[in-house]
Amino acid sequence: MLKTKLTLLATFILLSTISFSQISAGVKTALNLNNLSFSESYNPAYTKINTGYVFGGVIEYQVTGFFKIRPEINLTSKGCSYDIEKIWGEGAKGYDRTVLSYLEVPVNLVLNFHGFELTGGGYIALGLSGKDKYDVDDYNGENIKDETKLKPVFGEIDETYDSDKIPFNALDYGLNAGIGYSFGPMIVNVSYLIGLSNVFPKYSGIDSDFGNIKAVNRTVSFSVIYLYGK
Repeated sequence: MLKTKLTLLATFILLSTISFSQISAGVKTALNLNNLSFSESYNPAYTKINTGYVFGGVIEYQVTGFFKIRPEINLTSKGCSYDIEKIWGEGAKGYDRTVLSYLEVPVNLVLNFHGFELTGGGYIALGLSGKDKYDVDDYNGENIKDETKLKPVFGEIDETYDSDKIPFNALDYGLNAGIGYSFGPMIVNVSYLIGLSNVFPKYSGIDSDFGNIKAVNRTVSFSVIYLYGK
């Protein structure tokens, strides 16, 4: 009986060791090149790329020798910048940008061939905060600057909305694909994220300049991942 129990215990420990040996945890940082892709009702030529950040954690599960599943949880910033001269007039200088901050959860499937990686999957993100800020010297040389806070919201906006903050859709989701290379515990990757959710919420029963505008996030991300224990 004792021998049987010891055998079962040893088997359990062995299986647990094998299972946990397939899982690695790590950290991630990245530089984002962000833009917003607007619908035809808004001139997309007015937008330009702005830079953002990613900081987060990674879990990697090694399914086979070349196939992995890699979920993440990240703090990330998206948004866009605007063409100053097209909005403020020829000769204007300065900046005008929208920044949206999210808690983002991507889940990627990874194929690894001798260190080279192909990744693909999807993401879901929760809006945390946002702002639209500009500091512009217009064509007359007059300095104009201001900052407006943005508020993440769920559902439609109607007459009950009571805030001086401009609302944006709290839920963002989309697809992503990338290519990278792993060496030891380090992974470098470049990926493209395609947002599928409208950044602007729906408006019901009230007039708004944003009611008929659709915009989705677009991001090129250059990332570095470090996995502990590999």
